[in-house]
Amino acid sequence: MTVDFSLCQLLEENIADEAEARQGYYKILHCFENELSEREKQEFREIIAEELKHSDILAKMIYRRTGIVAED
Repeated sequence: MTVDFSLCQLLEENIADEAEARQGYYKILHCFENELSEREKQEFREIIAEELKHSDILAKMIYRRTGIVAED
C-alpha cells in the first residue's frame, strides 16, 4: 500500500486547527462563565462537541490511509 504522507500531514494540521479552536472555546467558557447565559454555555458545548467530531473524522481518515493505530 502506498501512503500519501503529505495528505496525512495536512490532515494532522487540520486536527491541530480543530484543537486550537476548542482551546478558544474552553477559554471563553472559563473566562466569561458568569457573563454567559446557560443557553450560550450549552451552545459552546455543542460547538466543542462538533469540533471533537471533526477531529475524530480526520483521525479516521489518517488511519484508513496508514493503518497505524494509536497506542493505548
